[in-house]
Amino acid sequence: MYTKRRELKSHSGHDGIFVNEDLTHHRSQLLFIARGLAKSKKIESTWSANGNILIRVTEHGETTIKRIGCQSELEKYKHM
Repeated sequence: MYTKRRELKSHSGHDGIFVNEDLTHHRSQLLFIARGLAKSKKIESTWSANGNILIRVTEHGETTIKRIGCQSELEKYKHM
C-alpha cells in the first residue's frame, strides 16, 4: 500500500489524504528538521524510505543523496 500511495491520491480525487511511513520518534524528529531545511532552501529536498531519512543536496556542483542517521549530520546545512 505504501508504494502505491501516489496512485491512490491521483486516482481517487482525495488531494487532502496523506499516507506516511510510521517512523520512530528519533527519525520523525530528523525528518522534521530536514523538512525545515528544505523549506528554507538550505537543502534541495528530503523524504523517508524504508525507515531511512534521505536528503538531496548540491555540493561543489554535484547533486547527491545522503542518508541521515543523527541530528549532527544536519548541522552543517543549517549554516549554508
